[in-house]
Amino acid sequence: MRDTRRLFMKRAFTTAGGLVAVTCLPPEAYAGCSSQTRNYRFSDFPEQQTVQISDWKLGDCELKNASLTILPGGQFVVFNGLVCTHFTHTKDVWHIQLKILQSGQGTLLKQSFSGPPMSEQDKPLFHSWNVRLPLHPKANGPHGLAATITSCC
Repeated sequence: MRDTRRLFMKRAFTTAGGLVAVTCLPPEAYAGCSSQTRNYRFSDFPEQQTVQISDWKLGDCELKNASLTILPGGQFVVFNGLVCTHFTHTKDVWHIQLKILQSGQGTLLKQSFSGPPMSEQDKPLFHSWNVRLPLHPKANGPHGLAATITSCC
């Protein structure tokens, strides 16, 4: 009976210690991915089809100087930005799901893409990130265009 009680207590302390450690650690300690969504609206003027994405920090990742530009003719959208990580050594990656919508037409683009692998030890720290994506041909001119960006890093 004594051996059973001792074994039970050992297992109970081991399990409780593991649960306490996991619940007390921040999500970054076990590679949690912070996620956030932002919405943008494009101008209705064809010559101003660029949206500036304000600087964005998720977890230990940072995106700055980013923009979405619908190229003349409305067949492509270009994403440009600079991205880095401040604390990760293991090549962290920023992920984006981009939706371009047009009122009355629905979704013109729904695409996921990932940035370059990043480490806080990189020289230079910020990496250039450029992506060109085709827009659905049902776009009805430059009016009523909006973007929804969901990011995870």
